[in-house]
Amino acid sequence: TTVGAEGLPFTDGTHLLLADVADVFAERSVDLIRSLEMRQNLANRARSVVVDHYSWAAASRTFQSLCSNLREKQLA
Repeated sequence: TTVGAEGLPFTDGTHLLLADVADVFAERSVDLIRSLEMRQNLANRARSVVVDHYSWAAASRTFQSLCSNLREKQLA
């Protein structure tokens, strides 16, 4: 649902399929069942976002940046 995806860096139709009512949910589910290509494309693009934002490497970059910023403020 759009509420469930709020605040996440995903786009409807690019990384996932959103539906707020049962009919649309059912339609999009059938679309996914019928299309291997759609499933693969959504999965690959969503995985890229997850790796870029939520992997250990991404967390490490964020932590390192925080530490550098704190250190710079201490030296100033």
